Amino acid sequence: MTEFKIGSCTVDVSRCQINVSGKLHTIEPKVMDVLAFLYSYKNQVVSQQDIFKAIWGNAIFNPSSVQRSIAILRKIIELDTKSPEFILTHPKRGYSLAIADLEPDTNPPSVMIFVSLVVALIFAIGALITWDDWFEPAIKLDFSLLKPLTSSEASESNLVLSPGMDVVAFVRIGKNKKNHIWIKKLSTGEERQITKNATKYTKLGWSKDGSSLAFLELQKSEELLRYLTIDPYQLSATKPVTLTSFKEWQVNNLQLQWSTTGYIYFSTDNGGAVTQLKRISVRTKEIQILKTFNGNEQLQLLALSPDDSQLALVFDVHQNRYRIDLFTIENREMTRLRVIENNIHGISWHPGGQALLVSNRDKLKLIDKQGRLTNIDFDNFHYIRNAQYTTDGNEIMMELVSMDIDIMYSELASPEDYQMLVDTQSLDFLPIYAPDDSRFVFESHRNGLKQLFIYENGQERLVFTNPKNEDLFGVVWSSDGSQIITASKDTLFIVEVALAKYKEVKHDFGPFYLWESYFHENAVLVSRKTDEGIKPVKFNIDTKTLTLLFDSPENFECVYMGLDNQDTLYVSDNSKIYATKDGQELEVYWQSNGGNVEGFTLAEDYFSVKVANTSGFELIKVDPISLSETQLLTQEYGNNMFLTNANINADKFLFSRVKDIKQLVRLR
Repeated sequence: MTEFKIGSCTVDVSRCQINVSGKLHTIEPKVMDVLAFLYSYKNQVVSQQDIFKAIWGNAIFNPSSVQRSIAILRKIIELDTKSPEFILTHPKRGYSLAIADLEPDTNPPSVMIFVSLVVALIFAIGALITWDDWFEPAIKLDFSLLKPLTSSEASESNLVLSPGMDVVAFVRIGKNKKNHIWIKKLSTGEERQITKNATKYTKLGWSKDGSSLAFLELQKSEELLRYLTIDPYQLSATKPVTLTSFKEWQVNNLQLQWSTTGYIYFSTDNGGAVTQLKRISVRTKEIQILKTFNGNEQLQLLALSPDDSQLALVFDVHQNRYRIDLFTIENREMTRLRVIENNIHGISWHPGGQALLVSNRDKLKLIDKQGRLTNIDFDNFHYIRNAQYTTDGNEIMMELVSMDIDIMYSELASPEDYQMLVDTQSLDFLPIYAPDDSRFVFESHRNGLKQLFIYENGQERLVFTNPKNEDLFGVVWSSDGSQIITASKDTLFIVEVALAKYKEVKHDFGPFYLWESYFHENAVLVSRKTDEGIKPVKFNIDTKTLTLLFDSPENFECVYMGLDNQDTLYVSDNSKIYATKDGQELEVYWQSNGGNVEGFTLAEDYFSVKVANTSGFELIKVDPISLSETQLLTQEYGNNMFLTNANINADKFLFSRVKDIKQLVRLR
């Protein structure tokens, strides 16, 4: 018998269909097998392990696969999924199918016969093999051989491994950032370009069956979400299909996550304090907002579990801290997993679904579903992006990024006549002018050490050795230029510039970021992460006390902050600069109509503002009385030059020139 009834539902095992009062539901074969297994043991309690072993064979035990199947069946069969009548849960024991036994089954479905034999075999060998052998499978952690994935000398990024494991897709970066998507067959080494138009391609993601590849494509001022149907044997692709476009919102996660049910999951931000978790139906092109996050939690990355039941979410919670949560798709509940330090440039699931692989700056880390962390050690000094296990768990594929940041200079008289000041083939960044603009301080990561240097009269001089090699959270000058102040997560370092000596000021407030020194107090303006978002705070160096400067409105994100020479506080969100009134209220001081405010400098008679838009940025000088604007500097994106600092007169500029080479590798 290949059919049976559950209440008013008729189940057709061979066709994977359930008829509910005349409405036909087609389900996945594995889900039907779970139902058939429960029916073969109707009115008996069977464990999740029994179900998994019977249906998925010798795969690594993953309870989420069983739980997802049960949830799908309940949605179809039960009138009320919260109070099920037929598919019952027995806490810590398993599930049962409650059904009236009106007549014996003389001809059970063939799948049930097979399942019964398998289960009998399992119990027969139970004395030799324990369930723990399946429940706690070993994950490979020992890797030693690092090999290139491609032989091209071009920079390559956005690596994604197909579910079939033999094909990878990536973006090969050409001249002037004119990129193409390529696919490569690992078994033969054959590779082929599959896009026709050279433009900016990002956020790749395979469908679960490996037949299609989704991506973002830049066209003029908007990004298109599209997909190609791929022939993995011929390494060919069809004409792309457009699903939607993004104008006001930007997709910010590294990879698109495509489920077996035909949804593509992604996250977006609006350039402000709001990020959203979304999905789009490939069939209907309808976009759903699954959850919105405001202010103090910025959703950055996500990864869909192998069984499609959960999303791992990564949030930037500021001050160099990143939180990883698990989001259950069915009930939209979130579980906090772990908070770790240093940038996360990729997150993916182990193929068994029991752990997450995290690209944590230059380290690889594995986090299980209880939040326990294990390091994966191998010789490396590059940044890691998009690390992912192969389907069998025996290799890790990833991008290694070698970074070089140089410091360059130009003047208002000839803003595009750049002069190289600091070039060490290392990270030299965060240059900040002294009050008299005769010199600047910058952070450098030479030989893996995070140190501070002074550049003056064409020479560099080390002034802070950072003996514990701690992460530094900003650097500011004292108002007279005799000192620089920097901070680790629990210590202020006050450096005498002339002597290159420092003293420490310990505190118990956790990490905060330095913005400016006060003119009339021995204090620094800092930003501190709270449960309500980022807040401007004054840290008094003498008393070691923190003072909240104003309680910002709900969902207000403080992007930038500064002081004038009277120590009046100014803050900005993405489009406005505010002055604080009586230290508590905000009033609009200036508003941008052409882009997002990324920084400002306050002088006595004017202020300068850096405004970024889709094509580049501009530096504007504003009269505080008339609010008349004078454009000082404009620059389009594309040459890897970024304005970092301007002097108080807004006629000398310091730039960071970023060069990065991305190489695709496989770790065995």
